[in-house]
Amino acid sequence: TDDDTCLIEATYGLGEILVSGLCIPDRYICHTNQIRYRLSNSKAFGMHITNDVLGRGDPIEGFFDSHIVLKKGNKALVSYSPLHKGAACLSETQIWDLYSICKKIEHL
Repeated sequence: TDDDTCLIEATYGLGEILVSGLCIPDRYICHTNQIRYRLSNSKAFGMHITNDVLGRGDPIEGFFDSHIVLKKGNKALVSYSPLHKGAACLSETQIWDLYSICKKIEHL
């Protein structure tokens, strides 16, 4: 592989859903100053940190028409609305911020 290429996989909320294999992440392949590949996958569910007041059926701030389906402690499994399911979870700025962090870690 090319030293300047970086693969980034991401989903909404905590990475727990991604690591456990319960979702197919969005995928970005970046190279120096260009995003060479971008794929937004369907994200039906995500794990979020919530406050103690929120419970099953409650909406999640910042996610229109999405709601909590299961909650344990301060973690909540969230069902996303169709608006969010197929949308990219990272902005262009966030992608390049992550790319920069990855490159710094590689050089430690």
